[in-house]
This record gives sequence, C-alpha cells and structure tokens, in this order.
Amino acid sequence: MAKALSPMAHPLYLTTDERTLFDALPAKLKEGWEVKEEKGTYQDDDMKRMLRMTFLKVRLPLLQKIREKMKNVSR
Repeated sequence: MAKALSPMAHPLYLTTDERTLFDALPAKLKEGWEVKEEKGTYQDDDMKRMLRMTFLKVRLPLLQKIREKMKNVSR
C-alpha cells in the first residue's frame, strides 16, 4: 500500500461514537488523519426534511416515485 506523502488535507470531525469506531480501525487505515471532536449539534424537524426532499434532484422514475411518497410521510 502506498503511503501518503503528507497528512490528509482536512481533519476528521468525529462524534464520540464515531471516534470509538475510528480508534478500533487498524493503524494503517488511521495513518495520516488528524481527528478532532465534533461539537456541533443538529436538530432535524419536519420543515427541514420537507426542504431536503423539495431540493432533491432525481432523474430515475423509481426515485421520483419514492420522493413523492416521502413528501407525505410525517414522523
């Protein structure tokens, strides 16, 4: 396996759970990554889900049908 000439350009921002998974990886896979704690929070709600579905661009007919069905689904 080729070794990177320099560390990765962007750090990994991981939650506590993600960091646990990352730490369990073999050393070769973790090599070169700078890991930082993810401190952001995100509150999802019906309006944000609706907006994501509205802006979602799909061309396959099956995906268009799924998108239409999802517009009417509430949590």
